Amino acid sequence: MTGRATGSAPAPEALAEAAAAAHAPLLVGSGLDRSNALALLEHARGAIVGTALKRGGRVEAPVDEARVRALAELFRAARRAR
Repeated sequence: MTGRATGSAPAPEALAEAAAAAHAPLLVGSGLDRSNALALLEHARGAIVGTALKRGGRVEAPVDEARVRALAELFRAARRAR
């Protein structure tokens, strides 16, 4: 599930509603980053992440290892919370 446009996250409430109605695991398809990961992963099994892992959050930049580590820790925290 994505938000209204590329790079925009779905509203957590809309994601919760979709997850309740889905007959399969739900993924966040756009907009997940460190600021919203825990709220979104409460209702989804995973996410497709790209720009949030790039240096400065810029699509043309290389992957930033610190961003990858930080987001991976949030994914682990979300898994523990389930």
